[in-house]
Amino acid sequence: MKMNPTTQHLRKPAAPLLILAISIITAWLLMTTSPKASRAEPGKKSQMVETVTVEQQTVNIRLRGLGTVIPSQFVTLYPEVSGRIDSILDGLMPGSRVKKGELLVTLDQDEYEILVREQEAAVAQALSELKLEQGQQNIARQEYELTGHKLSPEEEALVLRQPQLEAAKAGLIRAQASLDQAKLNLRRTQITAPFNSQVINNSVYPGSQVSNSTALMKLISTDRFWIELEVPVEQLKWLNFANEHSSGSSVVITSPQWSGDSRQGRLISVSPELNDGSLMAKVIIEIEDPLSQREKNKGKPPVMVNDLLSAEIVGKKVDDAFVVPEALIRNSNQIWVLTRGSTLEIRTLSPIYRDSGKAILLSGLEDGDQLISSSLTTPVNGLPLRTAEKPIFEGKQP
Repeated sequence: MKMNPTTQHLRKPAAPLLILAISIITAWLLMTTSPKASRAEPGKKSQMVETVTVEQQTVNIRLRGLGTVIPSQFVTLYPEVSGRIDSILDGLMPGSRVKKGELLVTLDQDEYEILVREQEAAVAQALSELKLEQGQQNIARQEYELTGHKLSPEEEALVLRQPQLEAAKAGLIRAQASLDQAKLNLRRTQITAPFNSQVINNSVYPGSQVSNSTALMKLISTDRFWIELEVPVEQLKWLNFANEHSSGSSVVITSPQWSGDSRQGRLISVSPELNDGSLMAKVIIEIEDPLSQREKNKGKPPVMVNDLLSAEIVGKKVDDAFVVPEALIRNSNQIWVLTRGSTLEIRTLSPIYRDSGKAILLSGLEDGDQLISSSLTTPVNGLPLRTAEKPIFEGKQP
């Protein structure tokens, strides 16, 4: 069958229109009949953290630092008289330990013994002259009484030889003083240890001629050493210094060279001046028997002068305190607290004491508060949190 040319011309544009219409209808059917997804509120998920519970407790303020060991007593011995060194203590050398009163050096005594004998003779002569003058005064008094005359007090004193008697008494006193000085000089030829000590250095040799300007040796006391330790001035209020009512704060002393051993000390005083550079206060710690010579300290590490030792001072007690480790302190003065509503609360510290390891507070926390030890990327007040023991989700779950 042969189509009309006009009919063919009309059918050509109708085909695309038909296809377009079918496509629109299909798309509309798909949109109206496909299932719709319900819209849900996004869930607000809490961040998991680890916490440390704090509790009120009684604590001792403890100050730590490095201190230098210094002698409690230090002396340079000089002879008080001149002479030749006759003898010295056997084995006397740097490091030697000597007891209080032990004879260290003896000067030649011959000259001083002669002076003593001379002064003893002078005393005997002065005593004889006094007795002779006393006899003369008795005779003069008898003669004066026989005359029956009455003289003035001044004339009577002259008649009774009162000036001569006073001169004789003064002569005896002067002679006795010279004898005492001679005996003292004789004793000074023997130089003894002024206290239990150890020799630092000595320049003593038999036969040497010495005078009172000759340094013989240097000694330090071995009964006790001191440790000079610097502490901040504001921390002095937590320390107990030795007085009639207190033996002073106890101190634990350690050193890396002591293999875990320690020595005990006590806080005895504070220097009246501050360190020029650091403006820190200087406190003095006393260590008894530093060389471990007494029976109770046998086996303890000896303490050496000029050594640098660690000291921990046990200070005053503080009741109802909270101890916050330094690792839990943020931004130098803040702590993160997990609230009862499981959110973050950022609090600012007001410690009464703080060192490199901890802060001690009397306020700002409550017994049982949980401090967050975990890291948080964006810590803000009210941030939802949870712990492993108590998972918490807020809002609807998807």
